[in-house]
This record gives sequence, structure tokens and C-alpha cells, in this order.
Amino acid sequence: MPFGSLCDPSIALGLLKAGLNRAGISCAVRYFTFPFAAKIGAQLYFELANGTPRLTALVGEWLFAEALWGPGRLDSAAYVEEVLRDRGRGSRSDDFWSSHRFAADAPEREEFIEEVLRAHVAVAPFLDDCIDEVVRRRPRILGFTSVFQQQIASLALASRVRQALPETFLLIGGANVEGAMGNEVVRQFDFLDAVVSGEADAVFPQLVLRVLAGESIEALPGVLTRQTLSLADEPSTAPSNEQNGFVDLNALPYPDYDDFFQQLHFESDVAPAPVRVTFETSRGCWWGAKHHCTFCGLNGLSMAYRSKRPQRALDELMALNQRYPGRAISVVDNILDTSYFRTFLPLLRDSVTDLNLFYEIKSNVSKDQLRVLRDAGVICVQPGIESLSTHILRLMRKGVTMLQNIQTLKWCRELGIDVAWNVIWGFPGETARDYEQCAALVPLLTHLQPPGMRAPIRLDRFSPYFEQAQDFGITNVRPHLAYEHLYDLPAPAIANLAYFFRFDYADGRQVHHYTAPLLEQLDAWAQNHSTSELLYVDNENHLSIRDLRPAARRPHHVLDGLHREVLLACDRVHGVAHLEALAEKHGGPDTLPGVLADLIDAGLLLTEDGHYLALALPEGSYSRFTLRDRD
Repeated sequence: MPFGSLCDPSIALGLLKAGLNRAGISCAVRYFTFPFAAKIGAQLYFELANGTPRLTALVGEWLFAEALWGPGRLDSAAYVEEVLRDRGRGSRSDDFWSSHRFAADAPEREEFIEEVLRAHVAVAPFLDDCIDEVVRRRPRILGFTSVFQQQIASLALASRVRQALPETFLLIGGANVEGAMGNEVVRQFDFLDAVVSGEADAVFPQLVLRVLAGESIEALPGVLTRQTLSLADEPSTAPSNEQNGFVDLNALPYPDYDDFFQQLHFESDVAPAPVRVTFETSRGCWWGAKHHCTFCGLNGLSMAYRSKRPQRALDELMALNQRYPGRAISVVDNILDTSYFRTFLPLLRDSVTDLNLFYEIKSNVSKDQLRVLRDAGVICVQPGIESLSTHILRLMRKGVTMLQNIQTLKWCRELGIDVAWNVIWGFPGETARDYEQCAALVPLLTHLQPPGMRAPIRLDRFSPYFEQAQDFGITNVRPHLAYEHLYDLPAPAIANLAYFFRFDYADGRQVHHYTAPLLEQLDAWAQNHSTSELLYVDNENHLSIRDLRPAARRPHHVLDGLHREVLLACDRVHGVAHLEALAEKHGGPDTLPGVLADLIDAGLLLTEDGHYLALALPEGSYSRFTLRDRD
């Protein structure tokens, strides 16, 4: 259901369909995303699915709320005023519109609200069309996948199916019904027959076979019904093997996306961006299993990390590429298995297949590892940078430093790898000084790829900040304001259904008071990036540097001797001990402090805690980006 992506088939549905087919069960996947996008306009659909004006406004959910509860049960005007016009009650952690489209232009904001209200009118006829199609198909079982802004639309259609086809078995699964959220869905929405909490790959075929045979489903792990619901106990997730409690990824079928691409063929005008094939090589997060990042609510109750055998992963990828040729591949893993640098990625590189891949990685990668990624066809990475302050990164439990983050940005720029990264702020324990330092740093980085998004932290269910709020100085935790306009339910039930939460800081801090200078510099970064360069040519005897950053001390530098050696050595982060050893060969260690001071003063070298990183890139590093960036 809306607002699932128009550009990516659901890997959950692709895997579940393949699993049912393997069990000899006939099924089909229907993407009602396409017809709704056609009704409201592909561009508006795309913006709402991607969280405009901000994800916590839950506009896509609100559009279907009246259809779920009926006319007059919810105050639509109050939602528009309090959420869309941002005139809500009480303090919030994100009291602004994060999209630049609306930040300073009230008329455009009002135009957007008018578009949303027109889309609201389109919901009822859209659901009529949906129910007509479901009635024509008369499924014995109808399941919904629900992630982010798909919950209310799914419930609205399910309630209509219950009335039209009372014998159809209705169930829902996905991240929106994991743990306590799934319990509450079972409690509140009696038109559903079951909820599946957790990974459903193994349990779903069993559930379907039992329903078709008229047998009980009560004992199936992770399957919640009104009969099994216990108000006192948390639901179990859905394990599939007794050895590790989770799905064996190597035993899964290849996902089946035929329905998506067949439907896309008839709705090709509603996909506003290139369509990708979704693919996974792992689940969970190996870093989070050891050091759960404080703000991260991903993985829910399934943090344990598992990855596919390299050859199995390669075989699946080749099969998907052959079945759906010419499509970019979007890898949905939360983090790349580090062993893949030695195994899967070299196999992929040697397969002589031209693929465009995306991967999430950790930003402490080496340059050689980034080369392996590039040579394997990974053209975009998301390294989870989040901040340019080592102190704030420690508050996040990121396990990296500011210099390592910038090193990754620099190397990706050199190697022609796109970087998807964000800046987030509002971490308990951060200081105004952290942001002063970041603001002073940014003008030196305009030749590197700027962040794609900037936003305050969210308080997400399952994150350490949510689970241990008091320990982190977080107080007055309550569901985001939008949820009050989605559910006509008591406050405790809404709290159990919510994934996004508001909060206050126990120390009363007002984050916007000290972040403004950094945000101004980030704006300048985005504006100046396309004309900024910091490139060098090494002639072995001297280093010639061209500096076209707005913050350049001068446009041209010529370095020789120890100055040249230090700058080349600091292509990667080095401690002072390494540089002292280098200085022994070039003029003696006494000359090193002056050389370092010269390079730092010239804006060519960064330093922190006795470590150093050069910022210049070798000539030719921009070749892959030049046309796109300058257009």
C-alpha cells in the first residue's frame, strides 16, 4: 500500500512470494502504490514517500486516517494547523520544516498544503478501486507489508476487505508491527486475523498452509492473534532455526519481483526516478550488536548479524541481474560484512558484470577497501558519517573520529564513489563548542561531497535513547504530535503504536541556539561545492597545488622537502610519531612543528589529538563528477 516506494520492489514481498511458490502455493503481489501515485501525481507521491516536509509529520499516514476511522472522528483542520503549519502544542525536538523547499517560503508551504488536501480527497475513490480489485480476485488470504508510512492505508483497506469478504484471512507484517507495536495492533483492530512480528520468511509459508487446511496457527512463533495475545508479555519474534534463532539467509529463495515490473510496465509514467532491484547480503548490524548507536532504532528486535556465503550472494545477484537486466541494484543491508572485502567483492569484480550497486558501510574503511568496492561496481556508499565532531561521534557510539569521516569523504571523491551522508544534531551531552569547531572546519571541505540532508536526531523506538531515556538525560518522552491525528485511541494505545517520539532534554537545552552557525556553513558548502577544487600534481621534486575553495588562503602552492613529504604521507590519517620518523630523513625532527603549522595555516592539513590528514586530492580525482556537478 502507499506510501511504499515507486522505485524499488519490496524485498519482503519478493521473498515471501518466492517462499510460497517454493511451497507450492499460488500467490500474487499487488502494488497499489502505482495507481495512487497516478491519482495524486507522481512528484507529490515521491515527496511524501520520502518524508516531505519531515518524516515525523507522517503526511502519508494522515491522508488515510479518515478512511480508517470514518468522517468526523479526527480533526483534520487541527492536523493541518498543528503539524503541516508547524504550530503544534508543546516543545518538540524538530520544530522546523527540514526541506529547503519550505524553509523560508511561506507561500510555497501553503501550495504544498493545498496539494496534500487535494490528495486527501483522492483517497476514498482510490480505496474503492482497491476493494473492487480485491473482490474480483477473492483471495483466500490477504497480507499487507507495513513499513514507515504504510500502516494506516493498510488498515483502511483491510477493514473494507473484512466487510466485503468476511471469509478472507487478513494479516499484516513488517517493521510497523514489531514487538509492542504488533501487540497493540492485535488489540485495537479486530478485523485483522493475525499479525506477524519479526522475520516472516520461514513462518509465513507454515501459517498459510495451516490457514488453507483450517488448522490452528496459535503456536507459530511470532504470530500474534487475539487468542494468543497476553497483556503482560512481550510477543516473541519469528525465528526460523533453532541453532541461532534467526533466518538462515543461505536457505532463502531468490526474491521474485515479476509482479512489480509487470505492473510498472503499465504505470511507467509514475516512477519519477530510476527503478532499482533490491537485494540483500546480510541482516542485522555487526557494529550495533557490539556498540548500539545511541540514536538508531533500525533492526528492532533483530540486531544479530548474519550474512550470506559469498558464492551464494554472487549467484543470487547474477540471477537477479539476468532476470531484471539493466537495473541498478540497491543493497538493503544495514552494514557491509567486512569479510566481503576479501571474498564477495573480489568475486563480483571478477564476474565481468557491469552493475551499479549501493552499499552501507562503516566510515573507518581503508583506501584499498574503497578501491575494492569501486572495482566491484559499487558506485554509491552510505558510510554513516552523521557528524564532523569526534566528541559528538563518541556520544553516538560511532567508533570513528572526525578525521576518519573526512578521510572517507576525500577518498570517495578521489575514487569516483558517490557518498550519501547526513549531518544530525541534538545529542545529549553535545556542546556549543562542538558546533563552533564544526562550523570553522566546513569551509575547508567545500571540494568534498556535501551532506545530502541535515536534521535533528529523532527519538525512534528500539534505540538506546528510547529504551534508556533517563540515563541519557532525555525526559518527557511521548509520541510525535502527528500520531494524535492518526489514531482515535487512548493515549497509552497510541504510545504503543508509535515509532517516532518527541522528548525534552533534562537540562533544558535549546539546541537551535548553538547549531545556527554550522547550518549556515553547510548551506555555503552546498552552494560552493560545484566550483571548489583542491588538487595537486606531484613532480617528485615538488608538489604543485591548485586551491579554488572560497576559503583558500591563496590559489596556488608549491611544496618541496618535508612540506611535500608530510602532505603526501597524510593522504591517510597519521599520528605525529609517524611524521617524526619521516622528518628524521628530511631536515631533522626539529623542523616538523613549523612544517605542520605552515600546512595547517594554509588550510591544506587538518589536525586533531596529535593526528593529521591532508585535504588535497591528486589531479584527475573529479573526472567522474565534473559534468554532473557543474550542470
